[in-house]
Amino acid sequence: MVDYMRGEWLPHQTMWAKCYTNHVFHLGNTSSNRVESSHSTFKTFLVSGRRAIDTCFAKNHNYMEHQFLEVVNELHKSQNRNLSREIDAPCKFLRRVVSCEAIKLMLDGAAELKDSCACHFQMTHGLKCACQVVQAKEERRQFYAQELHVFWRTLDYKNPPGQQQVSDEIELQQQHFRRLTVEVEERGLDAVRQARDALFYWLHPAEDNVKEPEVTKNPRGRPRTSTSRIRSYYERPRSRSIGPGLSGGRGRKRK
Repeated sequence: MVDYMRGEWLPHQTMWAKCYTNHVFHLGNTSSNRVESSHSTFKTFLVSGRRAIDTCFAKNHNYMEHQFLEVVNELHKSQNRNLSREIDAPCKFLRRVVSCEAIKLMLDGAAELKDSCACHFQMTHGLKCACQVVQAKEERRQFYAQELHVFWRTLDYKNPPGQQQVSDEIELQQQHFRRLTVEVEERGLDAVRQARDALFYWLHPAEDNVKEPEVTKNPRGRPRTSTSRIRSYYERPRSRSIGPGLSGGRGRKRK
C-alpha cells in the first residue's frame, strides 16, 4: 500500500492535495467526475463499429454545443432569479448581475465563519471570502460585479477582474452621488433637510430618538370581567312567536 501511494499518488499530489489546490482557480472542480459523463456520452457514439469516425466526432460536437447552450441558459435564469432569503447589504448590487450561486456561496461562507478565515475562496472561486463579507457588513460597504471574477457573469474563466475596472465603477458611483446631491440642493431647503436626516440616521443609527416601548414586568393577568363580545339585540333569544299560533311567553294560545 505504501509503495502504491508513493508510486501513483504522491508524484501527483499537486493535483489533489488541498494545500496545493487552494492556490489554484478551480471553481470547486477538484476531481474528474464532471469529465466522466462527457466521456461516457462520447463512448455511446462509438458503440457501433460500422460508423465512420467523422460521424462520431460530428455527433459529439453537436452534443457539446447543446450542453453549452443549456449552461448559458441556466446562467441567464440564475441572474434573473430571486433568492428565497433576504440578501445582505454587501451583495445587494450583485442581484441580477451575477449568478445566484455566487451570492449564495459568499453568504453561506460568511454564516459559517467561526474564528478565522483561510482566505482561499477568493483564489479558488474568484469570490469574496467570508472575512471580507463580514467586514463589508460592519462597514456597510457594497460589492460590485467588477470585484468578482468575470466567470460569474459571462462564463469566461480566463480573464480575471482588473483593478482598473473596479476603480472605474467606484468613480461612476461617486459621480452619480454628486449629481444627486446637486439635484437635492436645487429642490430647496425642505428637500435638503429630508435628505440630510435620512443620511444622518442611516450613518448613525444610535442617534435615533425612537425608543422601544416599555414592557410591563408585573402584568395583572386576566381581567375579572369576561372578555367575550357582548351579543347584540338580534343575537339574543327573543320571546316572540316562533311559529304560526305559537308563542314563546306564558298565557293562552290564540285561536
